[in-house]
Amino acid sequence: MAAVDRNVLRLAIFELRMPDAAPPKVVINEAIELGKRYSTQHSGKFINGILDKAKETMIEAGELSPVRASLEVDPENAETADDPRLESDERPRLATEEESAARLGGRRARDQNPAAAGVS
Repeated sequence: MAAVDRNVLRLAIFELRMPDAAPPKVVINEAIELGKRYSTQHSGKFINGILDKAKETMIEAGELSPVRASLEVDPENAETADDPRLESDERPRLATEEESAARLGGRRARDQNPAAAGVS
């Protein structure tokens, strides 16, 4: 098993066990995307299979309620935290692509050409 796959599975199973975490479908989907992006081309299918079985096992063991397991994500609120304890102006939002690119701009240039950044 690839180290990235193992650690993605650890994170996802931890999130599945947390009662206030995102719905399991979201957790599993994010884990699949991480595996696809940072590991091998077959990681997405592997991670999906393991986490789906883990979810079923957790439901059978009573660690995850079937109701929570079937929750869907409301696309209208996908960019804000769905936490009623936060006031609307305190809710975190996702960075736009432009904000992310600006924040990562220097790092990307350094990663693409380490010699130009003085890294040997």
